[in-house]
Amino acid sequence: MKRGMAIVVAGILTGFVGPIVKLIPQEISPITISFFRLFIAFIFLAILMPFLDDKTYKLKKKDLRGYIFTGLLTALTYCLYTVALRYAPVSNVVVISSFGTVFVAIFAYFLLKEHLTPNQKLTILIAVFGLIIINPFDFSNKYFLGNIIALIQ
Repeated sequence: MKRGMAIVVAGILTGFVGPIVKLIPQEISPITISFFRLFIAFIFLAILMPFLDDKTYKLKKKDLRGYIFTGLLTALTYCLYTVALRYAPVSNVVVISSFGTVFVAIFAYFLLKEHLTPNQKLTILIAVFGLIIINPFDFSNKYFLGNIIALIQ
């Protein structure tokens, strides 16, 4: 039950990111916003981690390069998300950004030869239909740049 509640709280907090970033003045750089977003999470986790299972979360020197690479990619993703929010509405950016999981499923099917279940196929069709409705590739759309940045990230 605790894990389920944690997932719900995380989902709610994640849902607030887009509207909150839109409320931040344009003068503040997307890199600054992303830095503070990640730094606050780092501080929170640094305080929380000692109280969790210390064996599971113990850092190994050989894994440090992978952690740094993953952290840099995460920071880049957050920066691109914030930039996309500058040029497109929250609704577009959230839907287009969520399309990344569809890309993973499609790449897994073609590159790793993984089997897609009927539910996964239906979900991919619904996601593609939703993306078609937004039409991020409409060059005449005033949100084109934000939509493309959201798709890249």
